Amino acid sequence: SSDLSLTQRVGGRVVASTVTRRPGPPIDGVVTTESIAEAMQGATKSYVFAAFLSDTVAVTSEGILPGNPAAEDLLSGMLVKAVNALRAP
Repeated sequence: SSDLSLTQRVGGRVVASTVTRRPGPPIDGVVTTESIAEAMQGATKSYVFAAFLSDTVAVTSEGILPGNPAAEDLLSGMLVKAVNALRAP
């Protein structure tokens, strides 16, 4: 995993976050990534999961679920379901 700092303007406010990137959920034959942006004030976490099915096809699941300890698992599971739906005959 790697961490980096991110400063962005959200709704007129400047928000500083730390972004952690690492491999996403294991899916056979698919490269996946997970990025978590954690606001330095308020500790809000936003998640972006991506699966790269080919050089031209990718799918993502992303969101902010404040106060939900299962947010990471829910969004990761959504990515797996989306990949399975795209692979279905």
